[in-house]
Amino acid sequence: MARSRLMHRPRALRSRLASYGSLALLAGACAVPQRERVLADVQDAVHERLGADVDIEARPLRPEGIRELLQDEQMDADEAVRLAIANNPMLHAELAELEIARAQIWQASLAPNPVIDAQLRFAEAGGGDILELGVAQSIVDVLLIPRRRQVAAERLAQVEARVTGAVLDLATEVRANYRALQADQQLVELFETATDAARLTLDATRRLREAGNVIELELLQEQAVFEDARLALTEARKNVRRHRENLNVLFGLSGPEGENWQVEGRMPEPAPLSIEPAELERRVVTGSLDLEAGRRELTMLGHRLGLEQLSAAFPTGGVGVNGEREASESWIVGGNVSLSLPVFDFGQAVSAHVRAEIEQAFHRLTDLAIRIRRSARDSLVASEVSGNNARHLFDVVVPLRTRITQQTQEQFNAMQIGVFRVVDAKRAELDAARRYIEELKMHWIARSQLESLLLGRLPATRFGITGPGLGSVSAIAGAGGNGGH
Repeated sequence: MARSRLMHRPRALRSRLASYGSLALLAGACAVPQRERVLADVQDAVHERLGADVDIEARPLRPEGIRELLQDEQMDADEAVRLAIANNPMLHAELAELEIARAQIWQASLAPNPVIDAQLRFAEAGGGDILELGVAQSIVDVLLIPRRRQVAAERLAQVEARVTGAVLDLATEVRANYRALQADQQLVELFETATDAARLTLDATRRLREAGNVIELELLQEQAVFEDARLALTEARKNVRRHRENLNVLFGLSGPEGENWQVEGRMPEPAPLSIEPAELERRVVTGSLDLEAGRRELTMLGHRLGLEQLSAAFPTGGVGVNGEREASESWIVGGNVSLSLPVFDFGQAVSAHVRAEIEQAFHRLTDLAIRIRRSARDSLVASEVSGNNARHLFDVVVPLRTRITQQTQEQFNAMQIGVFRVVDAKRAELDAARRYIEELKMHWIARSQLESLLLGRLPATRFGITGPGLGSVSAIAGAGGNGGH
C-alpha cells in the first residue's frame, strides 16, 4: 500500500521535490578547473621561471620515449633536466596532488544529498492507514558552498605553487649533480695522471735504492705517495659512481637505461653574475614560490576562519516539505524548517584555534623570508669567491706551475738538479690543477643554489638525493714538496 501511494503522490509534492533536486544540481554545477588547464598552468609557470621548454606529462615516459631522449652520445645539462622532469616518479607523485586538490574543489561545490523520510501508521480502530512522506535539504551546507569553494580554490593555488616548486627543485638538483659528476670525472682523469706519475717515481726510486744511491726512507716516502694517490683515485671513481646513481634516481632510470648515457666532459668556465646583493635579495623575495605558498596559506586560513565560524554557529539546519495522506483522503502538504541555535557553542573555540594557526603561519612566513635573504647572500658570496679562485688558478697559478715544471725539467736535462726536484714540480702542477677543478665545482654548486633562489625556491634536496659536495676526495699526496729530496 505504501509503495503504491508513494508512486502516486500528488503533483504539488513532486514539484517541490523536483525544485530541491534542481537546487542540488545547480550547486554542484559550479565550474571545476579542468585537469589539462591546471597542468598547463604549472607548465606555463615553470617555463616562465626556467626559461626553457619542458614537457610536464601526467604519466612517466614509455621505454621508447626514454630511448629517444638518450639517443645522443652525450647529454647536456638542459637535456638532463628535460629527462628528469618527464620521467621522475616522485615528481609524478607531486603532480597527483593537483588532481586531489581539483577533486576537493569539485566536492566543495556539491550540495549534500537530500534526506527522505517516510512513515506508515496503522489505525487500530479502523479508519484507514496514514502515510507520511517528507524530504529535507540541509540549507546551511548549501549556503556554505561558496565559502568551501574559496578554501578549496586557495588550496589548489597553494598546491600549484608547491608543484611548480617541485619541478624547479628537480631541475636544480639535476644541474647540481650534473656539474658534480663532470667535476668528479675530471678529477678521475687528473688522479689517473698523478697515480701513473707516482708509480713511475716509485719504480725509479726502487732502482736507485737497489743501486745504493738513496736511503730506505726515501723509498718508503715514495711508496706512501703512490698508495695515497691510488686511494685518491679510488675515491674519485666512487664519487663518479655515486653521482651517476644520483642522476639515475632523478631521471627515474634503472637497469640498462641507467648506463646508456654520458655527460659532457668538461665543466664550463665560471660565469659572473652581475647583480648587487640588495637587488638579489629583492628579486629572490619578490619571486619566491615558497613565500607565495605561505601567503596562499594565510589567505586560505582566513577563508577557513569564516567558514569555521559559520559552521560552528549553525552546525545543522535544513528546509524541506512533507506530506500526509489518510486512506482515500487527499494529501496534506506543508513545509518544515530546522535550525540549531548558537546558545552554548557559537564558534568561539574554533575561531581561537584558526586565529592561532594564522599567527603561527605568519611567523613562519617571516622566518622564511629571513632565511631566503640569508641564503641568497651566502650563495652569492660562495659563487663569486669560488669563481674568482677558479679563474685565478686557471689564469695564473696553473700556468705558473706548468712553467716551473718545464724549467725544472730543463735543469734536470742539463744535470743541474736531481730527478726528485722534477717529481716535486710535477706534483705541485697537478695539485694546482686539482684545486682549480674543485674550486670550479664549488662555484657551479653555489651557482645552482643561487639559480634555485632566483627561480623562486629555497635550495633543498626535495627528491632525497644527498648534496653534491666535494666528498672526501684527498688532495694529491705529496703536493708541496717531498721533504728530504
